[in-house]
Amino acid sequence: MFSLTGFIDLPEGQAGMLIPILSAKGINLPYVQEFDEYLTVIRLSPFLDAEMYSTVGAIENRTVSVGEQGIIAFRKPDSDIFVGNLRDVFDYVKANRRSLRGDPIFEMQLLRLVAAELQELSPVFNRVAKIAFASPSQRRAWIFSERGTHNSLDRIWQDLTSEQISHRPSPIRQKTKVTDPEVLLDWLSNEENFESDDWSAVWHVVIGLLPFDERPMLLAQSWLFRHDTVPVKKLKGVLYVVLDFWRSDDQKWREMADFLSDVGGPALCRVRIPAPRSFITSCV
Repeated sequence: MFSLTGFIDLPEGQAGMLIPILSAKGINLPYVQEFDEYLTVIRLSPFLDAEMYSTVGAIENRTVSVGEQGIIAFRKPDSDIFVGNLRDVFDYVKANRRSLRGDPIFEMQLLRLVAAELQELSPVFNRVAKIAFASPSQRRAWIFSERGTHNSLDRIWQDLTSEQISHRPSPIRQKTKVTDPEVLLDWLSNEENFESDDWSAVWHVVIGLLPFDERPMLLAQSWLFRHDTVPVKKLKGVLYVVLDFWRSDDQKWREMADFLSDVGGPALCRVRIPAPRSFITSCV
């Protein structure tokens, strides 16, 4: 279970989409959601560059887990922050359709979220193009591109009903619908699953369930040994959590430094993490 703590303020005070920041109990890291095409959470990943963006705090308490409808947030034109799921966004757009026309870019963002028909989006594309581009040829090219993108997305949404929004399972949910962390630990500990694209996602779910348990950290070290077959993005997310977990244990920090030097050399040691001098020295 991950709790909402704030938002990355991409529009910097203006109306527009916000990125929810979440935290897991006992883990001093910001997490963000990753969605499938139905805006269901398929994984929660550490967001290591959160400090590089403007943020605002969350006022209301919200939680989310893998397999649930994701948390969607945006700043409304009146500066209030909207927080809800996809069904809530549908309701908001329906109730505020006329007032949204005053901000074409914000209107376009929300209409994309609710998969509006092209005939409804086309006049919005025209208004946005006039704001964003001075050249008529640039406007035409951008509108043509947006129409093509919409047609591609429409093929994904064409069989989606309101019932499917809340009941369609995500791929990762097939592994994490069992809430017993011991079952998930057993799956993670099977070396045949180390090559699975979902290994790191399941591991982060277990971290949320067992925030103070050392076993996921020891499993992660075994998994990191296979780092040559793991995408860098997933590797760094797991490594960051492991190092943060051992931060207060100087002996474990030294062991991790030796471990990374043995299996990864300088490449792994260059991951940008505030670290004790002993760890940096061991890696150099």
